[in-house]
Amino acid sequence: MSMKKKKISKLAKIFDYRVFGNDFTKITGAIPVMIYFRLKKLFVNKKALKSLRHKPYLIAANHTNLLDVIVVALAFPFRRIRFVATSDLFRKKFLNFLFKFFGCIKVDKNNVSMNTFKGVKEGLKYGHCVCVFHG
Repeated sequence: MSMKKKKISKLAKIFDYRVFGNDFTKITGAIPVMIYFRLKKLFVNKKALKSLRHKPYLIAANHTNLLDVIVVALAFPFRRIRFVATSDLFRKKFLNFLFKFFGCIKVDKNNVSMNTFKGVKEGLKYGHCVCVFHG
């Protein structure tokens, strides 16, 4: 038996409801901050710039304080980033809604399940960047 992979349409990738919070934040917050601070990036290789804007990536970053999420989001301003967050953050109802609104992937540090890996795989399949903090 052969299993066919389902092809995801470009329209489904553009209007992805799982990362609506991410898109909303980028439009209302990150883009005005970038315009105000006039952040500059230099790229020598144009192919590298194109791959940064279109290919899915798994980002591994140090996590020292709460601003790390904002720094990673500003480093990739035109990309959708799904963050992997511990299940401790999902305990309260409002935070659970907020993290799901931003498309965070839940992971239990003590008992890692396959749902986390499926969420990461799904995020990469849709062309998003997935950020895993360590440290």
